[in-house]
Amino acid sequence: MIAHADANYIAHDYLARCNTPCYFVDFAGHADAQRMTYLAEAEPATMFAVNYGDDIARPLVEECGGNQVLLEQYLDFIADRSFRASLLVHGERRADIRYHVDEARLRALHVAASLTCADAGVQLDQSPQSFRTPAGAVIVVDHPVWKAAALALTQAAPFTMSFDQLRDAVRKRTGEAAGEALDTTLTAFIEAIVVRGLGRYRLGPVARSRANPWVSEAARNYPAHLSEGQVPHTFNVWHEPVVLNAAGQLLLSYIDGKRSRAELLVMLEQGVKQGLSLGADNADAVLDRLLRGLCA
Repeated sequence: MIAHADANYIAHDYLARCNTPCYFVDFAGHADAQRMTYLAEAEPATMFAVNYGDDIARPLVEECGGNQVLLEQYLDFIADRSFRASLLVHGERRADIRYHVDEARLRALHVAASLTCADAGVQLDQSPQSFRTPAGAVIVVDHPVWKAAALALTQAAPFTMSFDQLRDAVRKRTGEAAGEALDTTLTAFIEAIVVRGLGRYRLGPVARSRANPWVSEAARNYPAHLSEGQVPHTFNVWHEPVVLNAAGQLLLSYIDGKRSRAELLVMLEQGVKQGLSLGADNADAVLDRLLRGLCA
């Protein structure tokens, strides 16, 4: 691996002055000594033993007895984890940390996901159907409520839906009666998204701009700070890179909340008249794709 690695990787990972490898349990111990404590991974789905298969999950959970640090160490061994993104908090917060999924907190989340049905079409019945995320993860769904929820989130992506919004969308698609049975089923669906890493979630919503499209000043100015030769890009509120085609490079600095979508469309159409190429798409579709990618 080292023989085929880039020079900057070798310099950073093997020749850096600060380079003292240790087991995760030792890292957590060092943190405790500095009055810090382990909170979680930046990708929480990696923390759930169930994602590694029942044969692994059951003995691990029994062995670790609720000790998340020890569980993380064993998962490092099992998955041969070579990179961590571990989060620490101040030690006095230790008593506030809970390593179990709470229904009330699940229902308070704003969720986004893109779950594409791998079959010919979604059947809102109990037939098993496979749904795939853009990253390639697959979940087999055999409940009409889950299928309807997947359709609703995919249609809304990359924007979020609250629990109430998702429940309303599911009821419109399935005719399910409101009640605790529906809420329990929908909560289980959101839990699957969180535990299996099938989507994204926040405490606050990510919604399409109600007035004029807007992205942050930092995102608008980001391309100006790229090194020479880099592909023009910026980022959205999900901290994802957004590659900028010719239309994106033309419009990005103007998506500042001062111009309506109609005004941006006029600017894009003027650009086309001056030689800007949009390929086979029309200006309206290109603008919509850009704004969705930027979550504007």
